[in-house]
Amino acid sequence: MGSLTFDFLTESFLFSEDLIAEQFASIPDHDLEQELQRYRAFCISNEKSLLSEVRSHPSNLRVFSGLDRVSLDQLKQSALYVEQYVIDDPLVLLTARNSDLGEAMNKLLGMQARSTDKAALTDKIRFLKRITPMVAAGFVKLLPVSVLFDPPRETPIFTPIIIRDALPAEVLRLFRDHALVKSVRRAGKVWRVEDELFPCRAIYIEFQGHPNVHGEFCTYHDNVVKLDEEDRTVQLRSRGPTARLRQNGSRMGETVSQSGGTRPVHSNVGELMLAGSIGALYCTRSELLAGVLKMQIRPTDSIPVHTTNTVMNLELPLLTDVQIDQLMRVRTEEGEAFHNFRTELDKQLRYLRTIDDPEQAAEKLKTRCTN
Repeated sequence: MGSLTFDFLTESFLFSEDLIAEQFASIPDHDLEQELQRYRAFCISNEKSLLSEVRSHPSNLRVFSGLDRVSLDQLKQSALYVEQYVIDDPLVLLTARNSDLGEAMNKLLGMQARSTDKAALTDKIRFLKRITPMVAAGFVKLLPVSVLFDPPRETPIFTPIIIRDALPAEVLRLFRDHALVKSVRRAGKVWRVEDELFPCRAIYIEFQGHPNVHGEFCTYHDNVVKLDEEDRTVQLRSRGPTARLRQNGSRMGETVSQSGGTRPVHSNVGELMLAGSIGALYCTRSELLAGVLKMQIRPTDSIPVHTTNTVMNLELPLLTDVQIDQLMRVRTEEGEAFHNFRTELDKQLRYLRTIDDPEQAAEKLKTRCTN
């Protein structure tokens, strides 16, 4: 099959066509959760072997998408030029558990315990089934990337670090300029994001240009900490965010400055380090994070990198109806033709490097592709 993870899945009921068709309705939640955790444990225990699978591929043009979700059309399009595409295993992300502190905070906030979303699981399984020919051909590789960002089961205590002091001023300014902040209000057993911003103890933060599925839900609590140095224990008493906030809106601005941008930055750094360790080009759909990277790292401007960026930004509807196994057959059985196509594509797109205007470059590209 070309992948340890797919060897596991083909022997698991997770890949059963009958169960997929019914969205695992006949499988008890406990059994489904148990199988997913078994898969997660397998991926984590074989992490080194999975990394070796990636590194052993004789590729000089490897792309890594980090935690971004990759569409089937994007993989099809990339298959015309990219030799290997490394993606985050979507099933491992689905099996992540909350930390002990996270569970306690959910209870404090009145949130229900999370159960397996069978519809979401079915969508991810169907995606994996469809890319099976790509995995078998060695074009697509799955890594349990999301494990890098799992919270520890036991929460360590660190000296507080103010994010505004830890990030470069220009990076922090970029996050502030792109922040969209809304107030969150408790409505029975759920939390509702309001359209307006007003003084409160719970806010929702999103960032323009950052296509994350969910934003950041931040709450402000009145905490009392009791430290017992003899038995080395800490007691934390927290007042829930439903209490009235007797301060002005500056508290919310402080939250954005101190913690609003931390998760995008931290995950981005971790993904960059992993991309470097496997010798891959780092790919992100986030204009915000791309801006951060350009501020801190000088981008590579080689011809293959330029061609890769161009190919991945193209819209080629002609590939929509192409069967995946047919596309992979061209790559595996017509190796010389595939290599010649990549070489010719480099030549055809090289002239676009001299055009600074994105609209003009796009128009020239459409004309060249049409001809």
